[in-house]
Amino acid sequence: MERKISPLDMRIINRQLGRPPRGLLGIACRCFQGRPGVIVTHPFAVPGGFFPTNWWLSCPLLRRAIGFLEGKGGVALAARQGWSNLASVHARYALRRQGLMSWRDRWELFQSSPSMYRMFVEQGVGGTTSPGGIKCLHAHYADWLIEQQNPVGAWVHRLLTSNPHLVGKYAHSCLTCQGEVVSPIDGLIIPPHKLQTHEMVALDTGCLRAASLDVGTNSLRLLIGQGQKGKGWHALYRGLWSIRLGEGLGSTGVISPAALARLRGAGEEVASLLRKFGVGEVRAIATSAVREAANADECLKVLAEVGIETQVISGREEGLLSFRGALRGVDSLDLAGVVDVGGGSTEVAVGTPQGEPVLVSIPLGAVKAAEGEWDSSLFKEPLTFLPDARQLLATGGTATSLAAIDLGLVDYDVRRVHGHELSRKTLSQLRSFLGALPLEWRRKVPGLDPARADIIVPGALILEQVMDLLGFTRVRISESGILDALLDIVFGLA
Repeated sequence: MERKISPLDMRIINRQLGRPPRGLLGIACRCFQGRPGVIVTHPFAVPGGFFPTNWWLSCPLLRRAIGFLEGKGGVALAARQGWSNLASVHARYALRRQGLMSWRDRWELFQSSPSMYRMFVEQGVGGTTSPGGIKCLHAHYADWLIEQQNPVGAWVHRLLTSNPHLVGKYAHSCLTCQGEVVSPIDGLIIPPHKLQTHEMVALDTGCLRAASLDVGTNSLRLLIGQGQKGKGWHALYRGLWSIRLGEGLGSTGVISPAALARLRGAGEEVASLLRKFGVGEVRAIATSAVREAANADECLKVLAEVGIETQVISGREEGLLSFRGALRGVDSLDLAGVVDVGGGSTEVAVGTPQGEPVLVSIPLGAVKAAEGEWDSSLFKEPLTFLPDARQLLATGGTATSLAAIDLGLVDYDVRRVHGHELSRKTLSQLRSFLGALPLEWRRKVPGLDPARADIIVPGALILEQVMDLLGFTRVRISESGILDALLDIVFGLA
């Protein structure tokens, strides 16, 4: 979205709409003549009023052409097409709408009007509340122009491009924008946004593709990298699967059949990716849940059956890997602290990047805490004996999720998350906001994986506890962690 709007753009938008735009945030898409085609407006442009359509088709030609289609029964015709994936389209639209406001503004909205907040997070394209509802072809087309994921918008596009006389009928509308009259042979009015699809890159001569795998209490994480041993590597792929191995482990002492089934499904997908990428070496480790489970051998067997040999590591080894990974590329000689809030345990280490850290592994993580195993005394004594650090870094899913929520990321962006700082005050406010939301609405928060919604609050509470006990008012988030440290070992860099 272009947030900087020129005076010329503003004059054109005023003419397009016949009035000044309310709550204009930016321009999402332009026509081939460079004029605004889709504009973005604030959901609450007018105090007390909610506008569910926030990506407006401003192009006069397209508005009139699609208006003609609607006048001929286009909405009813679209509804009869039998779309199978509209629910996800509506959900993503609502998610993107939330991304237009900071989480603090959303929290204020929730506190002042829960009913308005419900509309804000649940209404989809055109303001519909039905998973398969279609109310406005203009809104669906504007949505498709931005992301090309809306099947109704794609259907409208096909109607427009297969009926050039319809475009020609309203070609004079371009004069509204101080543009030239459009001829039907000009084809597409607003070129669709081209999504970048992943393409496999040929393996360079002398390079190795390797993968690291972390089988945790809450998730299974994968990192695939390419490089040369002794020289370096770069990431090709990062993936995460919610497997919740630790579900019920505290009360039963074993990993459940359902969790083993989730592990097998994720393992099969990982094995397929390893083959697709042509991975030559794999370093896979299992942490807290498998360490503690009486049936740990069943987990290892499941992974072995899909071709992944896995090593169970101790809490100390886990903490050391988190420490090494988080401080990759840090040259400072000052003592640094690293905290990794996992699902079943929390590792805290203090040391220099080149030295041997002092570390502790506390048998309490976000999943255990969510299941009622909270005991703050577990942290106090071990952390008391750690040396004083000059800075604190946090790695792992809890930390990166909190950073993504604070940044309001609709789509996860490693570059923005890595290095993001959270103050102790912000962390506490974030936890209060997330804790106040019903679980159903928490799953819709931008930046938060829905599968992590039930454990993010206790995870944040653990991070707060560590910050308080270590005396820090700020924490820096590191996207690097266990997986990166494992690949450093594979490539002979550690």
